Amino acid sequence: MAEESAIDFKGWDKYLEARTTKKIFISKELKRLTDEELYNLKNLYYAYGANEVSKCINLGETGTPIILEIVCPQCTGVENVKKSKTKLIEHLRDLKYVCQDCVDREKEKKEQERIESSKNNKKNKESATNRYIESYLDHKKSWKESCKQKDRFNEVARNNYYIYWVDWEAVKNCIQLMNYQDFLKTPYWKAIAAQTKYKAGFCCQLCNGKEGLATHHRTYENHGAEHAHLEDLIVLCENCHSKFHDKLKEKQE
Repeated sequence: MAEESAIDFKGWDKYLEARTTKKIFISKELKRLTDEELYNLKNLYYAYGANEVSKCINLGETGTPIILEIVCPQCTGVENVKKSKTKLIEHLRDLKYVCQDCVDREKEKKEQERIESSKNNKKNKESATNRYIESYLDHKKSWKESCKQKDRFNEVARNNYYIYWVDWEAVKNCIQLMNYQDFLKTPYWKAIAAQTKYKAGFCCQLCNGKEGLATHHRTYENHGAEHAHLEDLIVLCENCHSKFHDKLKEKQE
């Protein structure tokens, strides 16, 4: 048994007759095209091209519209849409048409989804930020001995699964409001100080000494965001530390 053809043969016959007799089968007398007729035209359009189909359409004066009975695929409602000959040909390229009511409903749905997503993002941001502050900015907490130095820095700087949501400005403000001595005891600072020493090769960056090393600020401009500004930090031994601050005082004076 032969498969049923997707092509409407009446439409084909009508079009082939028009090609041979130059008969215009879509004219200004034909006030409207049904949804079924549009799909038949689409088949002809893809078989012969826009130019050939255009020859069989005469709507009179330029810009004279024809009414298309278009079925919305979403609500199945029928909408009468006026289109010129040019717009009709363009419409045949893609018969995907959604009525204005469905367009408006889709816009409203997306807006509601955006609002809901924004609310969820805000909750995620607050939750992640609070968790970060509780985990890394509590001077009474310390790292587990089993946690390696590199992993500690990765946690406070970038590679935690919830790090994307952290409000870094809130973290920075929290740090700046802390007692500085308490800050130096936080897991956050200890991870950063250790990472700075590692990058310096565990040597004083002024004399290459290896005794009494400590991480210090070159500047406090980015205090609270040290994890992203390791260039603001320097590793010094005890002797160079005092010399370093003496030079800073001289520059300030």
